[in-house]
Amino acid sequence: MLSALKTSSFLCVLFFMAVNLVVTLRFQPFIFNNDSLTYVETGNILVNGNGGVYPQRILKPLAPIIAVFLGSTSGRGTAVGLLLENVLFYLLITPLVYLLLLRMTRREIAAMFGAVCYISAYPILAYGITYFTELPSLFFLLAGFYGTIRFF
Repeated sequence: MLSALKTSSFLCVLFFMAVNLVVTLRFQPFIFNNDSLTYVETGNILVNGNGGVYPQRILKPLAPIIAVFLGSTSGRGTAVGLLLENVLFYLLITPLVYLLLLRMTRREIAAMFGAVCYISAYPILAYGITYFTELPSLFFLLAGFYGTIRFF
C-alpha cells in the first residue's frame, strides 16, 4: 500500500492537489452561511460557553471539536479552525481516493486520472475547502468504501 504512494502517478496527483489547494485558498471567496455559523457557535460553546445551542451539532460533535482544536492550536479561533479542518481532510482524502481507485482498477494511470478528476471537481473545491463540513463526511464515507474493498 505505501509503495503505491511512492509512484510517479501519485506524485502527479499530489501536484494537482497542491495547485487546487493554492488556487482555491487564494481566489475563492469564503462566505459563512447558517450551517457554518452553527458549527462555529457550537465550537464557541465548547471553548468558553458562549454561543447558541444547536442540538443537531451537539449530537454530531466531531466537526466542532476538531475545529476548536485546530483553531486553538493555531491561535486564530474556531472559524479558522473549521477552514483548517477542511484543508486537513482535503489532504487526507487525496491519497485515499487514489488508493481506492488503484484497488478498484489495478492500474496506476486510471487511478491517477480518477483521483485528479475527483479532487479537482467543482463540488469538492467549492464546498469542500470552505466553511462547510462536507469533506470530513466524504473522507469517512470513502474510508468505509476502501475498507470494504480491501478486506472483503
